[in-house]
Amino acid sequence: MDIALEVSLYIERFHNLDLWQQGWYALKVTCAWEGNDREAGIPTRVVQYEGASDGLSTVWHISDTDHSFCTRPFKIKYARQDVFLAMMVSFSLAFKSVEEILNSSALIKFHLLFAPLDGFLFFNSMHMELPTVASHCYRLSPRAVHGAHAYCPLHFDASHMALVDVFVHTVILSTSHHEIEPLHAATEGRLQPCYQKLVKGHRAWKCINIEQLQEEITGNKGASQELEDQLSGLWNLFMKLHRENKDFFCTSLRNSWNQERYAHCLMWVRHSELTGTRESEDKWAVNRAEIHRKSLMQTPIGCDFEDMHLFGRPSQQPIIFVEHEQIGDAEETSGRGIDELRLVIFVHGFQGHHLDLRLVRNHWLLADPEAEVLMSLANEERTSGDLSELGGRLADEAAEFLKSRMSKPRKYGAYRNFKISFVGHSIGNLIIRAALMETSFQPYLKYLYTFLSISGPHLGYLYSSNPLFNSGLWILKKWKGSALMHQLTFSDKTNIEDSFLFKLSQAKTFELFQNVILLSSPQDRYVPYHSARIEMCQAALRDAKRGPAFAVMLHNCLLQLKTPSPLRQRNLIRCDVNFDISSQARTFNAFIGRTAHIEFLETDAFIRFIIWTFPKCFT
Repeated sequence: MDIALEVSLYIERFHNLDLWQQGWYALKVTCAWEGNDREAGIPTRVVQYEGASDGLSTVWHISDTDHSFCTRPFKIKYARQDVFLAMMVSFSLAFKSVEEILNSSALIKFHLLFAPLDGFLFFNSMHMELPTVASHCYRLSPRAVHGAHAYCPLHFDASHMALVDVFVHTVILSTSHHEIEPLHAATEGRLQPCYQKLVKGHRAWKCINIEQLQEEITGNKGASQELEDQLSGLWNLFMKLHRENKDFFCTSLRNSWNQERYAHCLMWVRHSELTGTRESEDKWAVNRAEIHRKSLMQTPIGCDFEDMHLFGRPSQQPIIFVEHEQIGDAEETSGRGIDELRLVIFVHGFQGHHLDLRLVRNHWLLADPEAEVLMSLANEERTSGDLSELGGRLADEAAEFLKSRMSKPRKYGAYRNFKISFVGHSIGNLIIRAALMETSFQPYLKYLYTFLSISGPHLGYLYSSNPLFNSGLWILKKWKGSALMHQLTFSDKTNIEDSFLFKLSQAKTFELFQNVILLSSPQDRYVPYHSARIEMCQAALRDAKRGPAFAVMLHNCLLQLKTPSPLRQRNLIRCDVNFDISSQARTFNAFIGRTAHIEFLETDAFIRFIIWTFPKCFT
């Protein structure tokens, strides 16, 4: 019989996370078999579930040229704006032979179209021909082609960060049954018990299975025509059920994706045993990651719906080795409630910009859309001063932000609980710890939750092995008189025990947080590897003069990190991130050891993997 794959896409919502421009946007979708010699899928039906939420009378389009579907144009004016599209579009992809069913895979490509605000008339009539500003692709494996249901979120790229909620449903049907037709009474009578079983059993993501249909629905297995009718009829019933219960289907599939996403990133996230000091530990960490990176080329992908941003080139994604230490007894958690307010403060590094951590912020907001965020501006363009002054400015800025948000009136009464998290890059982590010592921040210490330290020099630069960077530090100290550089190299005082960083190690900062996540990279030559991980190094062990004071400072930090809390379990997580920087081997940043330090700001796959691995730390 003539059969085809039907791919139905329910496009629920477009959420603007971080689009750089206001304007008119639309989504263009194509579906085709994988391979250059295969025909593209044809849009066969479009169902608009609800009217436009923005009240605009724009329309969707189907192109006869490339068999693409384009949503109606919608206007994006502000960050975190939602546009509910609520539409189902189905594509039909014909099989040339029965053998193709066993090994065919398909590609669904989503293109983001854009026009400026004053280009609406042109956009509304000609947006099929507008250039694409960003794309996202999913690959349907042969298992998914046989029939599957999944949530496939779209994010596009770092310059066009958004969230599009897309739900994909696939089934193999006879090509003669693509329109919803009334069921014959006899056929409907046999399908109704299956329909009721589907609803009561909450099997929304497993509702089409050819083998079960042959056994449960058809009384005569040899009647292929009757099977075709019943398959088509059941699929049409599913479409009707989906429209009437779309919230249930979307919630079920989204929950399944949340549970399965950890397994998706296990290719790149490896859990390591807790270890002590190693000889040449940074080189050992690089070699370990490169061995694993080469093995990814032969690793099979186990996803039915492959996000090509990740799985398209798996060996080019960051490799993360995790050491997770739980301190104290586990406690029962009831999850976040509607009366809980979560606030996150992002702090840039030396000579940084308040938007440096925007990619980390975006993925944090994907994990917790209700979080309130502050991108710190207090020290922008003045990060060369004394750390105590930098910390004071951050403390005042953060206290003002927290006060305004925590006292903000709510529709359903006052908040009963607060969680305050900090994210720092480079010396921003030292500024955060200095801010926690300030009087203005004392009322908020009891609410501290997660500290995400991204390449932070917590133990300073006493044992930096990068001669080029050390030369730069010397110049900044001698010619610029930078107080910060003196503090980072412990030359701000005659005795190390009197230095600012040593005093900071004695202050109770780390132990105030429930979760401390230390991100480091052995490829980052701007921040000493041991300093970012808060570990001993071989150079300190061989230094009889300054080594003992360094060991005391390290002990002070570790004592805080590993002190059990009587009220809650604490987590110390070290993440060793290895980037694929082979394409940048001849750049100036690579020459001075800065490439990996900047990769923390310019790539986002690593933070996605960490959030997927430890979701409770970010919600």
